[in-house]
Amino acid sequence: MTGADGVGEGGRADPVSLEVRHYEADAYGHVNYANHIHYLEVGRLEALEALAIPLQEMRRQGYLF
Repeated sequence: MTGADGVGEGGRADPVSLEVRHYEADAYGHVNYANHIHYLEVGRLEALEALAIPLQEMRRQGYLF
């Protein structure tokens, strides 16, 4: 179950849904490995936002990833 804050049971953020664009896939329709890191970054930022910890706030506190 998910609360209004986008955080599900156990404190986990809801999954992020992304659409694969044609230029991110090879001729077989598989996502190119180089694009996985972009998807992971989108998921990380969405999870931080859902937990009300925006990246800008983390940077302000001195955390740099």
